[in-house]
Amino acid sequence: MPDVRIVVGDSALALGEGAPVTVPATDLVLMIDDAPLVVTLDGTSRRPTRAGATGVIPLSLGRSSGFHYLRVGAHTYWFATEDTKLQLDGLLAMLEALRGEELAWAGQILFSDGSLLRDPHVVYGWLDAYAEPFMDALESAVRNPDRARHRTLATTRVPTRPVDVPATVRLLRRSPAELLEPHPAGPVQVGTQTYSPRKVRVLASGRTVDTPANRRLVFVASQVVAMCHEVLGVEGFPHDVCREWAQRVRRAVATSPLRRLEGRRLPVTPTGPELHAPPYQRSFMTYRSLVDDMGWTPSLTPTGTYSYVHYADEVFQAYAAYCIASALGMRPAAPVLGASQPAFTGGGFRLFVNVEPPPNVIRHWRQQTSPAAVYRPDLTLQEVASGHVALLDAKYRDFDSNGAESARKEAMAYLAAFGMQRIGIVHPLDAGGAATTLHRTQSGIRAIVELGLHPVHPPDPTRTALIQQMVTELLRPPRWLSRSP
Repeated sequence: MPDVRIVVGDSALALGEGAPVTVPATDLVLMIDDAPLVVTLDGTSRRPTRAGATGVIPLSLGRSSGFHYLRVGAHTYWFATEDTKLQLDGLLAMLEALRGEELAWAGQILFSDGSLLRDPHVVYGWLDAYAEPFMDALESAVRNPDRARHRTLATTRVPTRPVDVPATVRLLRRSPAELLEPHPAGPVQVGTQTYSPRKVRVLASGRTVDTPANRRLVFVASQVVAMCHEVLGVEGFPHDVCREWAQRVRRAVATSPLRRLEGRRLPVTPTGPELHAPPYQRSFMTYRSLVDDMGWTPSLTPTGTYSYVHYADEVFQAYAAYCIASALGMRPAAPVLGASQPAFTGGGFRLFVNVEPPPNVIRHWRQQTSPAAVYRPDLTLQEVASGHVALLDAKYRDFDSNGAESARKEAMAYLAAFGMQRIGIVHPLDAGGAATTLHRTQSGIRAIVELGLHPVHPPDPTRTALIQQMVTELLRPPRWLSRSP
């Protein structure tokens, strides 16, 4: 097992395959004795710089807060970085709050790069509801799978069916010496010599299990197994039950004619047997639940248990949206945050998260230029009755003098683009902190209103009152908008 050390300042900490070592989120150096040419860090291949027999990898993790994994050959090492904002416990607390039932939301986040954070509690809840009925349907379907007629080409010496001439010519051209023999009445002529083919290609009909219904069945089976393994990697869940579910699904597929199928080219609507055959009806219902409740689409890849390692900013943005929605009595529009917009509705408000707002809500002047530009405020809040709008920016950074001023300068770009007079900034408080007032940077009618958040679940009344006060100060009529939807 290679010796791996992580150097922080003047200290060097040894990494092992047990509990992860926690280090500050800053510039670090990994040192790997007898390092191979390539190692894997957080799923990305890295080539260490050689210093004798030691491989060196410099890392800049100043904006990271979460778990990282390093794979060296067959060995995996974990280490954790925590920053001076909410630290690891703060991120875990935000995820715990997002998982809460206050908004009846599943706690899943669809990130803008096409990644999906699935909380293990959500995954196990889905398995608990759908795994057993699906497995019963799977075992019933593989005993008598759906089959469809199809036409194929067969190679034969004695043609008993119509010969496919183009296919036969291609066959003979590949191996003329082996497949042609001289014959005075042969149909193939080369120069003055005629030949008869020893083999020909004929049209044959048969039945296949490669149907859309069976491909969907195999796909759902693969997803159930993958989700079982997601839960198996987390403590506190019934691992024996999940392991039995995974083994039962694998066994049913491996011993069936469907074992070579791939879950590809899946139609959106149900096909023949999915309309009338109970096992395939159950398969389609389970598939639809994957799409509607678990946020699955062919272009999305669920991230792993420690998925928030790359997404501290997005997790805080989701938490800020959750806090504002909760304070204003809104509810989620979809089980997966970001899967539909507005992301939250109710209480007379609509909240758009990390998306360019519709032009009938508010427009920015660069939408009319050539080339046009895209401005996506973190949070766009609309009061439905009045049409007034509030723009908010969620900044996951230290709000010291430098961090606060850089955040204000970035927020001013949204003020200018949308022609608004006020904008809000939501930022994290230090661990254990509690907001008691709003901070304002103001000149005349223009203002930047700031609120610090620290994960508290359920939210305390003071925080709720501050959010409501902040929204009241920010709501203003949009300067530019389109009346058409």
